[in-house]
Amino acid sequence: MSWFYQFIELFATFVEGTVTLFVISSLSTTKFSTKKYIAWLSASAMIYTALITVMNNWQTFSFITVFIAILYTFIAVCAVSDKPFILKATSTVLTWFFVQGFEYILVYSIVMIIGRSFDLSKGLELILSPGTVRTVFLLSDKLIQISIFVSLHRLYPKIRLLAKKQLAFVLTITSFAYIMMSVLTSLILSESIFILQFTVVLSLLFIIIAIISAILTVAFNTVYQQSKRDMELMGLSNEMMKKNYNEMRASQSIIRQQVHDFKNHLLTVYGMLTQENSAREYVGSLLEEAYNAASFCQCGNDTIDSIINCKIADAVSKSIQLDYYITIAPDLEIAPIDLCSVIANQIDNAIEACERITDGSERKIKVEIWQKEFFTFFKVTNSCADDPFDDRHELTSSKDASNSIHGFGTKIIQETAERYGGACKNDYSNNVFTSVVMIPLTGNS
Repeated sequence: MSWFYQFIELFATFVEGTVTLFVISSLSTTKFSTKKYIAWLSASAMIYTALITVMNNWQTFSFITVFIAILYTFIAVCAVSDKPFILKATSTVLTWFFVQGFEYILVYSIVMIIGRSFDLSKGLELILSPGTVRTVFLLSDKLIQISIFVSLHRLYPKIRLLAKKQLAFVLTITSFAYIMMSVLTSLILSESIFILQFTVVLSLLFIIIAIISAILTVAFNTVYQQSKRDMELMGLSNEMMKKNYNEMRASQSIIRQQVHDFKNHLLTVYGMLTQENSAREYVGSLLEEAYNAASFCQCGNDTIDSIINCKIADAVSKSIQLDYYITIAPDLEIAPIDLCSVIANQIDNAIEACERITDGSERKIKVEIWQKEFFTFFKVTNSCADDPFDDRHELTSSKDASNSIHGFGTKIIQETAERYGGACKNDYSNNVFTSVVMIPLTGNS
């Protein structure tokens, strides 16, 4: 039966080499085609089998053999993968950690069940000596390894997407865990009470470190994901603001041209109607309407004019009275897209609040933009149906702008103001909500 046991040894070693090489190369990806990859995997697994067999014949069990196995698989994968070093190193250590970890668990389980002993140092001989017990151990071990890595295959792409800093963190924690696992295994085999006590202390230390690391990982990942979502939303919002701004400017230009042409036509007709008083009165009313239309915001800043005039039309369509008072220099040192981010969002928030009011006569918005000393002020005041700061709404304080009833728009206002070194303040009193943005005149985006 010795030939059979030898065959099982070679077969188990070959399977272990194939599985570890396949998993590591899958985690770090390869640059070979399918045929070349299969040839590489087969040849590398055979070399691994020969190398480990020689090492096992030299010494039945040694951590040197494990180290050589890890080093060989890492070098073999480096030959077929052009991914960063940190990814290949992390893939190698992760794979071997799972291989060795479950192998140690299986050894102890078999010693207890088949060897009928809780003393690992005494029962280990059953595992290391050729025979039925070792055969069962080897076949079970390789079957478990294959099952584990197949069940975890969906995680492989996620590991590849980790940033270098995250990979370095995983590599550090896994390496530390692997070293601790190997040290504890060696200490467990000792019969010294002192060493066993020391082993317990090390185990507790490792558990504490592992829990802290897990908490930090979750915390950092949560912050990273939130920051990523905010950046994506900010990018999308900026694109929408830019599009809206361009559309408003184009619309404003067309309206001005049409109003100008319309007035000229009416003036011409008005001059021709020298006899018909009724016609003159009718055309006069049209002229008055044209002048009223032309009296929309003309503060000298095209961006502000476009925004205010567009928002006036929006407010009128929703039965909201919108008044404005603007006294500024035409050449503001604020980018048009940022002006749109601040003013348009302030007015949109005000319109949203006014829409909650059932009585149309109470829907009022006042927009004030002025310059004083070294600052430009943007103030929007609107009537409210109820207090936006109470418990019925998500806005709990003016400092917590990101969670306001106006949602992401308020956060954009605040972040835009802060980018220029300014500030944003929200206030509520007597059913009136006030949003004030202050931006230094010398601010730069």
